[in-house]
Amino acid sequence: MRLRSLAASAALAVVAMVAAAGLAAPAHAIETAEFGVAPTDGRQHLKEEVRPGRTTTDSVRVWNKTDHPVSVRLSVVGASLDGTGAGSVRLGGTGGAMSWVRISQPAIDLAPHAGQIVSFSVHAPRELPPGTSTAALVAEPILPIGQQPAAVVQRVAVMAYFAAPAGSSLTAALGWLAWVAAAALALVLVYALAPVRRGAGPRRRVSRLATLRFRVQ
Repeated sequence: MRLRSLAASAALAVVAMVAAAGLAAPAHAIETAEFGVAPTDGRQHLKEEVRPGRTTTDSVRVWNKTDHPVSVRLSVVGASLDGTGAGSVRLGGTGGAMSWVRISQPAIDLAPHAGQIVSFSVHAPRELPPGTSTAALVAEPILPIGQQPAAVVQRVAVMAYFAAPAGSSLTAALGWLAWVAAAALALVLVYALAPVRRGAGPRRRVSRLATLRFRVQ
């Protein structure tokens, strides 16, 4: 019986170690006291290679550090480096690439010590600005109904950088749909101008006949 108890205890210890390993935060995790967020694959930040007019996808992992359920809201805001060289991020504004990003699930409910992968898509404009565009993916807690907000709301942000591949064009080429639309517009213009041309001929003939009759008289 003692051997069985020791074996059972060892098995439980292994299970606990596996569970703890699964909940371990990534090396570059950004956390509050309750939750954390980080790019998948252990990256420090989001670095997206975008092409004009095309869509790419990526994801982040969000996890609950507590023994109770936690709800988290995800959003995208304008962001830029503060320019001091310290690597600090300044959040706010409407510029940059914030309008390019669409989060698949802006609000998530996390069970105690659970995590979830949240994907997002990046819809690059047909004409990219030169250089690198920036934005930040922000995670903040969703308060339960009736709970008063805290004096300080803890938010975390993951910086995202968007740039075209080196040497590639910053403007999207016209696709087949654009050429079809241009051809259709040309046909409409030709059809619209055709009655004017057909109508001009009879008026000129009538004018010549009137001139001949006047000369004969």
